Amino acid sequence: MKATKRIVSLLLVAIMICSMLSVFAITSSAAKPLTHLVQTEAKWKYYIGGGTLYNTGCGIFSMRNAIGYLTGYDIGIDAPARWAHSIGAYNVTGGEGTYRLVLYPKITAKYGAKAGFTVVSESNWAGSSSTKLKNHLANGGVAIGHVPGHFIALVDYNYNTNKFHVLDSAPSTARGTTSGYGDCWVTQSRLNTGKLKLDWFCLLSATGIPADEQDQTPDEKALLKAAIETAETKRYDSYSASGITAFRSAYDNAVSVYNNSASTSANYKTARTNLETAMKASTVSVISKGKSYTMTNVWSSTPNDGVKLTDGDKGNSDGGNGKFVGAKGTEIVVDLGSAQNANMFKIYMAAGDYGVAVPFDDQLKLEVSYSNNNSTFTPLVSASNAVRTGITNGNWQTLTLTASVDTAVNARYIKFKVESTATNNFVWLDEVEVMSGDPLLSGNVYINGINSKIGSGDCHIFTPSFGTITVDNANHAWTANVVAKWDASQNGYVVKSKSFGNGTSTPSVTLASDEIFIAANNWESGVTDGSAVKGSAANTNTLNSVQVGDLITLDGINVSSNKLSVAAYAKLKSNSTSTEAHTHTPGEETCTGGQICLTCGVVLKEAKGHDKGHWELEENIQHLKCTKCEEVLKTETVQIQGVGVVKPEPGEGVVGDINDNGKVDARDYLLLKRAYFGTYELTCDDAIADINGNGKLDARDYLLLKRAYFGTYTIGE
Repeated sequence: MKATKRIVSLLLVAIMICSMLSVFAITSSAAKPLTHLVQTEAKWKYYIGGGTLYNTGCGIFSMRNAIGYLTGYDIGIDAPARWAHSIGAYNVTGGEGTYRLVLYPKITAKYGAKAGFTVVSESNWAGSSSTKLKNHLANGGVAIGHVPGHFIALVDYNYNTNKFHVLDSAPSTARGTTSGYGDCWVTQSRLNTGKLKLDWFCLLSATGIPADEQDQTPDEKALLKAAIETAETKRYDSYSASGITAFRSAYDNAVSVYNNSASTSANYKTARTNLETAMKASTVSVISKGKSYTMTNVWSSTPNDGVKLTDGDKGNSDGGNGKFVGAKGTEIVVDLGSAQNANMFKIYMAAGDYGVAVPFDDQLKLEVSYSNNNSTFTPLVSASNAVRTGITNGNWQTLTLTASVDTAVNARYIKFKVESTATNNFVWLDEVEVMSGDPLLSGNVYINGINSKIGSGDCHIFTPSFGTITVDNANHAWTANVVAKWDASQNGYVVKSKSFGNGTSTPSVTLASDEIFIAANNWESGVTDGSAVKGSAANTNTLNSVQVGDLITLDGINVSSNKLSVAAYAKLKSNSTSTEAHTHTPGEETCTGGQICLTCGVVLKEAKGHDKGHWELEENIQHLKCTKCEEVLKTETVQIQGVGVVKPEPGEGVVGDINDNGKVDARDYLLLKRAYFGTYELTCDDAIADINGNGKLDARDYLLLKRAYFGTYTIGE
């Protein structure tokens, strides 16, 4: 009997020890990490304090992502950001972003109990070689780290590969974090280099009930809501004509299921799965990559090796790298190796230095034909069926021309006949592609708002129900603007007038009952602070190139009910038949690109180049910027002790001291510029921003403040 009791006692002790070890192991890392969130979505473009979550929220997002990975608990974004602002730790007067030494020591008291974590080491001024950091991450802890001008979450470390698991809320090519949309593994050396050089971290550990003992039943309704919000950010050019129809149908169904009080968890899950499947972009296969070809009339200065135009290396903006092949008029025959189905054909061209211009409209001839014997070719498609897309990059412009057919042809040889009819001009080819698949929509204008104020990178459509369109209520001050009138015979809107905004002097617009107004903002060209809206430059240029008389039809836009479907866009069709010389539409003049006509691409002004520039400081990064165009010419990392800016004692402010740091510096005129363009809300007194003392904020104030910073003007004179 005693022996039996001893055996039972030993078993109980063993069970208790195993249980304790099990709890210890589980609480050291989250059993079910949350998917990380990114700040580069349009929904985060609202202000809290002196900035938006979109531009300045990395410290908040990294805190949420680190905690979510550690414990599986979602503290959210908006509420933590507003709390951080209220305690002077986020977007406070005198600066934007997170003050790490103020915020992170206080998050345990605020969220630790409910989220199941604690900050175990508040501030460590060390880098990726830190043994303390590696041990902490490898044993289930997480960290919030600081790299130049940015915060990231560090959630794991692998001793075998010497790699860190990084969650970046703003995936960046410069930081090398675009893989996995910011969820990626990087080497220790990468975490000690350039814009991903770790210089500080704080450590968090899990506490409380282990994640796998908590109720982990997924909230299918919340997951469906997240999928719907993601769908609303998608653009039309990610889909084919059939794909966008399926996407919109899945979206409408998802919204209906979400709003139906009778929907079950299974209904939410099915609707989400269908939407996520339909959300995926159409796939296209390039069947010409790496295939051989022959080419006629090659310009002698660009020797052709039969490889360059099908090697997949395209989009280069350096004419001196030998990537382009020049010809006055040429025929390129691509040998696919065997008969294959093909329905899309694209040529990539470039222009810039040495007097080479991208051929536009009637100056360019493209013909595509096919054959199975490389002797008799059958015409397939011409330039009249093609879609043009142009992009400017420095001194260079690239043009892609995509032609497609409804029914694929089955052939081994595809011939591209390319010719420029411009005087003394030839074409520089970058790549030719033969493709098979469902062609993506392109060449139109995406619309992401209806009857609402325009923000950075937006393109909105306005109807008569909006009332008078003014700079104050619509913000069309710096947008490409088009007024179009309904034409029943063409079943669309005919362009009546076009213009480009000119600041506060942009005239107001009152629409007739059968008219619409479209305005597009370019928040991409020259934007280097991470807030650029990809695609907005091409969107604006496309709208700016339309001519009076052109036809506009709307897809996914109901002007009667003022509603947009997902991936809404405006189709553009030229009604111009004239071959006579047209009136040029001057584009933006830049230091490196000069000025071109937005309609025909002719160079109107040659580029004059950047000046020597001036240095601007942002936390521990300094940028050398051209004083004429503000383009960043050089970036260096500097070490600065302490954080934040000390605000002076209350008293009389300094005219021009927008950020209230006691002096007029580069940050002041940049903030005033953003305030003038409507992308920043001033926190200082109006009198401080009114440099010329005329009682209002206008372009003159920004220009005078900029001159004052450069020493060519004295405020008050």
